[in-house]
Amino acid sequence: MDKYEGDAIVAFFGEPVHYADHAQRALRAALDMRKELQTLRTRWEKEGRPSQIEMGIGINSGEVFVGMVGSEQRINCTVIGDNANLASRLQDLTKTYNWPVLVSESTYQQANEEFDAELADSVVVKGKTAAVNVYKVIGRRGAAQSEKLHSWQD
Repeated sequence: MDKYEGDAIVAFFGEPVHYADHAQRALRAALDMRKELQTLRTRWEKEGRPSQIEMGIGINSGEVFVGMVGSEQRINCTVIGDNANLASRLQDLTKTYNWPVLVSESTYQQANEEFDAELADSVVVKGKTAAVNVYKVIGRRGAAQSEKLHSWQD
């Protein structure tokens, strides 16, 4: 994990240790996070606490700058660049498409043998002049229906 940003978590896979399957690792983590969120919702509901919380995850694969960014007062190892920005834009789009996990074309191409996904749209996001393909992640291939993701409106 990289850092918390308000109500967001920034995480990256493949640095400082390279993993050929970084896209799959990111998707496995996303599905694990969704599963844990459901566990928390159930527990909070039983405790009489607010439990109607949602979480959107955007994942993009590509080259980024990884390094120490900041000043003498505060420095942080992080990722920056166009591909990091696209992941953030995908996360923002989870609200538009009412879908919990969205990925880019590059992530889809690297992970589509392990995960089912469907094309949601081709959209121009902030900072881009050409449309990018956005995919809704359904779940792991062969997963039980109960483990598959669904729209927030269901």
